[in-house]
Amino acid sequence: MYLIRGERLGLIDTGVASTPAEYIEPALRSMGLSLRDVEVVINSHGHHDHAGGNDAVHRAAQCEIWIHRDDAPIARDPDAAFDLFFARNLSLVGRASRLEQARVAHRVTAGQPAPIARELVDGDVLDFGRGIAFRVVHTPGHTRGCITLHWEAEGIAISEDSALGRGSRPGGMPLIFYPDLYRSSLQRIEGLRPRVLCLGHHYLTLRQTRESIRYGDLVAAFLRESAEIQEHIEAAMDRALLALGTGAPFEQLARGALRHLEEEMDLAAGPDGWPNGAIGALSSAWAARTGALIAGH
Repeated sequence: MYLIRGERLGLIDTGVASTPAEYIEPALRSMGLSLRDVEVVINSHGHHDHAGGNDAVHRAAQCEIWIHRDDAPIARDPDAAFDLFFARNLSLVGRASRLEQARVAHRVTAGQPAPIARELVDGDVLDFGRGIAFRVVHTPGHTRGCITLHWEAEGIAISEDSALGRGSRPGGMPLIFYPDLYRSSLQRIEGLRPRVLCLGHHYLTLRQTRESIRYGDLVAAFLRESAEIQEHIEAAMDRALLALGTGAPFEQLARGALRHLEEEMDLAAGPDGWPNGAIGALSSAWAARTGALIAGH
């Protein structure tokens, strides 16, 4: 999350439902502020770990909530977000029996939806005063409504989850849900030529340390590595499809792709037997290659 201190106080993202009380309020108190002082929340996208605290901040401050119009529906309906991005993971690997338990856990972190005052579009200029003005750059790929906020005068781009590296978990993979859009968005962010890139998590790459902000030459390097990692994922799925055929079950293809990916990336299985993010990233590559229909995509 990032704080904007212009003539208006703005907050970029709010974490999960418990984040405002647990982290944001104490951080603001250390600066002589409180949640009540927040006038605007800008959501970089509609996922529960970036918009789940909206209701808590809105109840405390009666602030405005701004989000790109393409992600407004999932911010308004956490169940729709769960179905779109997370339910498919369990269904594709034969774990549909766990769906309801996972949905309940998602509702807890997603919190209650807050009213959206403004639906952003590409090119909007958000002027907070004191020389702080961000241009909205639509950079989908992680979601359809991901944005990068570009403060051109200072060379700062706040991309949050629009550029993912290799994900935030050691041994994991990036959550790329729309591969073609993601590729174009990485190019668009690089075209901004920022000198500072502010990310949504402590993202790993293949060669850089795990950081949430990149500076100078490391900005372009991070974006290039993010594109390289996507290429590895898609190439691994291509090899699995060539070996097993397009009619093979997804889980079999995904396991095959992971074996190829282990040649390029240091992967580690999580408690469910899969590297974090692997099912989402691989299923998106699989759907793009085969035309398979995934609910909502």
